[in-house]
Amino acid sequence: MARTQHDAATETLHEIDGFFDRIANWAAANQPVAWGLLAGILGVTLIVSVVGVVRDSSRKAASEAVGEAQTDYLEAMGANSFVASFAEPANPETARATREEYAARLAAAADAHAGTAPAAAGRIEEAGILGELGDEEGAIAALRTAVEEAPAGSALQGVALVDLAVRLEETSPADASRAYERAGRIDDFPGAPAALAHAARTALDAGETARALALFDEIESAADDGGNGITAPPFIAARLREARAAAAAAPPAAAAAPTPPE
Repeated sequence: MARTQHDAATETLHEIDGFFDRIANWAAANQPVAWGLLAGILGVTLIVSVVGVVRDSSRKAASEAVGEAQTDYLEAMGANSFVASFAEPANPETARATREEYAARLAAAADAHAGTAPAAAGRIEEAGILGELGDEEGAIAALRTAVEEAPAGSALQGVALVDLAVRLEETSPADASRAYERAGRIDDFPGAPAALAHAARTALDAGETARALALFDEIESAADDGGNGITAPPFIAARLREARAAAAAAPPAAAAAPTPPE
């Protein structure tokens, strides 16, 4: 039976609902950081962009394999494909075994269709499950692969980069900042302006004050020029303005003493 455009869109929504749910869960635990970033990431524009990426017939098999794994995972955890969250199974070992099984299944589906957008979406979902299992290294590795497999300059790549940046923040804010910045420079990614703001924030966390202020100047210039009309979230802007004021008030570096003549 020929698949309709509605069917293709439904497949895509199944692919992306898992990592949207996971990002939303992260946001609930990290509200001060998350609110500005999620406003763009969860936009309808992202869904439309990803639908366009996976509609090509050559990607249908990958879409079906990844979408089926994600739907089955929700059902195995006691939910269904129309809910965004679910209660943990009563037996922790059952929950862990289920996560391990479906992380492996998503990895296998992504491996079988490597290089496609659905495979990248599957890797993002795999990373979320690995994170729930406490395997941060595995989650980061899956996300790095997702960044490479997602179509360059796509909204899907932007999501993968943001997810990677979030996981890198604790151990390497400098690397997190660069991942956020890459996402912030993707024109088709609705979360780009907020990602650029978080790139500045994490650059400051990494001690890269000059780079943080340069990014902040860029954000403010774009807003002043009418750009996208989105400025840095207030809690980020406040930190960066304080850093700018401190840098301006700092005495200039002392000139090196002249070398005495021999």
